[in-house]
Amino acid sequence: MRLEYRLLDAAQEYPLLYYYEDISLREVELRMVCSRFVKLGTAYEKTSVAQEVMYYVIYLRPVQALQKEQWPKVPERDVYLEMRHWPTAKSGAELIERTKVAGDSELLLNLLCDYMQFLGKEWLVQAVELDEDRGCYIRYVETVDEEAKDAVE
Repeated sequence: MRLEYRLLDAAQEYPLLYYYEDISLREVELRMVCSRFVKLGTAYEKTSVAQEVMYYVIYLRPVQALQKEQWPKVPERDVYLEMRHWPTAKSGAELIERTKVAGDSELLLNLLCDYMQFLGKEWLVQAVELDEDRGCYIRYVETVDEEAKDAVE
């Protein structure tokens, strides 16, 4: 299977940014659920996903990168999922938790969740990112304000 990342730019005929040959179906699924992608210091936001005849394409647009110079790289042989505060103008994306994930199925289930319970609080997932530079997946979250949640429902 082949997966491509392309820039969402019709004027340039959607230039190819990155591609992966012989990628597993599960790896494609994991990448498709991510709303953000970081590679070589550039951050992107996923705009859409397309199925071509023999491969898949994830279309991206560049976004402002978070300052990650102080964030450690994780061990290469393991898969890690970080939970970080959704960055605001007043605060950065502080680490809440980093966990080693047992397998791809567990990781996929975690990445598909919109809400989660942790530390006695309910958290809303704002974005999911694959940071290839650091070798981990990141869920950006914020605590759920019960009044705001009731207003939405």
